[in-house]
Amino acid sequence: MVISRKLKEIRVRNGLSQQQLADVLGICRSAYCNYEIGRRSPDFSTIKRLSDFYNISLDAFNDTDESDFCDESEYESNAPQYLSKLSKQERDLIVKFRLLDKNEQETLLENLTYKNE
Repeated sequence: MVISRKLKEIRVRNGLSQQQLADVLGICRSAYCNYEIGRRSPDFSTIKRLSDFYNISLDAFNDTDESDFCDESEYESNAPQYLSKLSKQERDLIVKFRLLDKNEQETLLENLTYKNE
């Protein structure tokens, strides 16, 4: 199944654990694992959340062309470095940040900016 293979490939390329992705989706690790092994298929809203999380197109989960996702040049244009170059602690911080709602993210960023000035 293409989607299960893609889910694992993109997660591994970004140096994330199944637990981290399960946290992003608000599901247990075993449920996420079932997506990767093809026992269950994620619904559209789950794919959309992953697409938003990774900042990739929805098509990337269906294409057989691996260059459509996790492209280093795309990450370099959108961020200082892409996830696979970050430490586990840095990746955990990003995952936790992305789990916050928009207002919580803005408040956190304001507090960080204030403390650094």
